[in-house]
Amino acid sequence: MAVARKDFDKFGWSTDVLDDLQVAAEGRGLDDIGFSDIGLGLVDLLREISSAIPEVTFYARGVGEDFLDIWIRQLRSGEVIREIGPFDPVALST
Repeated sequence: MAVARKDFDKFGWSTDVLDDLQVAAEGRGLDDIGFSDIGLGLVDLLREISSAIPEVTFYARGVGEDFLDIWIRQLRSGEVIREIGPFDPVALST
């Protein structure tokens, strides 16, 4: 959490995001909604954290209100190593 707090101010988010991160890091609340105010900004936060803890792989998944509004990221050493979505519903409908 110290790593997340170090760079947190530059994102300008509510401290609720840090609370959500703490809960997720503890393995609690994984079936609850979290980080809803920042969306893909979570990837930026995890990139910062994973740079400071390069031996840990981070996973993030986002689900929006629309059926195709989903995305997945896998990060390690500050880099996105797997990226899926978000999908463009117009492109998928043709």
